Amino acid sequence: MLQQEGLVNGVLSALFEIDGPIWFNNRWLGVGVNSAVYIWKWMPFWTVIFMAARMRIPRDIYDSAQVDGATGLRRFVHVTFPLLANLYLLCTLLSTLWAVGDFTTVYLVSGGGPAASTDVLATLGFHYAFDASKPALGVAAVMSTLPVLIPIVLLLMRRLQTSEVEL
Repeated sequence: MLQQEGLVNGVLSALFEIDGPIWFNNRWLGVGVNSAVYIWKWMPFWTVIFMAARMRIPRDIYDSAQVDGATGLRRFVHVTFPLLANLYLLCTLLSTLWAVGDFTTVYLVSGGGPAASTDVLATLGFHYAFDASKPALGVAAVMSTLPVLIPIVLLLMRRLQTSEVEL
């Protein structure tokens, strides 16, 4: 997809007249491509999770909403979304945690470039430890997320315990 004759390069060339593969030299295109590859990588997993949760909602609830006059978007907003809100929250948390530490996607797609603008903490730690020969700085870069992520995880776990909806 990202090679010289690939899909992404063809679309960028046809729509925006951006010649590749040097389009990785643009910071926002590099971030966009890394994000697209990350979404492409995890979309099947999230689809299966959300479909399984959606199929677990009893049909009676939707029938009651239909009797009350809810259709389409209103059913999603007032029935499906509230019943799956904890799952959305949990999946957002997991996706965020995995994106921060997703070494392979960033390293293989852009290598953290241009000028380290697409680095995530895993690739930043790798560059510090191995490219700059400062392993202590690499470990510090990776471990710097713990004081931020641990309280967020604890708060979200507490939130999920207190607002659980049973079907």
